[in-house]
Amino acid sequence: MKKRVLSVILAGAMAFSLAACGNSGAATEEAATSSDAAEEETTADTATDEDLPFDVNNLGDPVTLTVSCGFAESEQGSITLTYCMDMIEDLSGGNITFDRYMGGSISTPLEDGNNIATGATDFGSMLEATMTEKLITWQYAGNGPSVDETMGLCDEIYFNNEETAAITSTEAEAAGLKVLAGQITGHNCIVTRELITSYSELAGLTMGTEIGGETWKLYGMSPTTIAVTDEYESLSRGVVDATSASLTAVASNKWVEVAPYVLVSDATRVSFWLCMNIDKWNSLSADQQALIQYACDKTSEYSMTFTDEFEAEAIAEMEAAGATITWASEEDVAYDNELKYLQDYNVYSAIAEEQGKLDEFNKVADAALAYFGYSLDELNEKYGDLFN
Repeated sequence: MKKRVLSVILAGAMAFSLAACGNSGAATEEAATSSDAAEEETTADTATDEDLPFDVNNLGDPVTLTVSCGFAESEQGSITLTYCMDMIEDLSGGNITFDRYMGGSISTPLEDGNNIATGATDFGSMLEATMTEKLITWQYAGNGPSVDETMGLCDEIYFNNEETAAITSTEAEAAGLKVLAGQITGHNCIVTRELITSYSELAGLTMGTEIGGETWKLYGMSPTTIAVTDEYESLSRGVVDATSASLTAVASNKWVEVAPYVLVSDATRVSFWLCMNIDKWNSLSADQQALIQYACDKTSEYSMTFTDEFEAEAIAEMEAAGATITWASEEDVAYDNELKYLQDYNVYSAIAEEQGKLDEFNKVADAALAYFGYSLDELNEKYGDLFN
């Protein structure tokens, strides 16, 4: 990958993470309400129906953890974090509590991860795309062709595979982080003025994008820089033919009013992680740690269900506005996923090499590729010419 496009594509990856996480609008408010009820039911169920991996009578001295969240309280990143903290407080009987600075009151989503790493805060959600300088081995294994497969990949690479888990946890701890669980952030889609049913039909279209335009050239599109706030008018006037964001972001921005065709890829991404400052984590008792880990694992599971419900509401809202929703074929999803993995390898391996971490990065990359039956040589043979 040429150096001149490296920073642009990296910025595009970060923009995708933010677009996928940063949802707003009526659908989110309804989801927040339903999540309150789900939290009450889930906490009660887990407390009575399972053998819990901690002793609530042996938690040790009470502790209060500081949390900041840059997402608005109606956004998915805030809702799931709140779900997790509520569960921890309930299960611990008040032994573990939180000082909560939510809704971007003291931080942005770009700052949350570094705040935890430096000890400015103790617990919260981290967007891995904002931490490339410290967490390069965490940048690669995040995409998958479906919600279940994406989460399965992340569990395998970051927690279950002894070799890769050792690499990634060592890097995270050196950066000041204990990473506890990942969260799915939903499906991305392309919104167009004319009906598009396949990725092969994207060539020749003008894509409005705030950053990361080089990425869309790989699909034969002509990117033009358009601020998110200007996308509606640009689509309406025909300045651009298409734009892209998460399903829920598309719904909340009401782009389908002027570009009523939505092509959805089943590919998803784990974009942010529940984590804790490593020094604060090490100061907790073993049972406090086990309780927090349990709640984070349950929140990871909840994020999958929440995403499904959240997106179903967004789709219903868009269809009610007259939009045509088309799900990409299995072939297109595979193409999209394979292209992302080759593109991401070119981007992040270059950074890993500069950081002196290329061997570690390659071990993680090889395991991620093997999880889906890919190999780097095969991907280069199929798509390498696109990057020249």
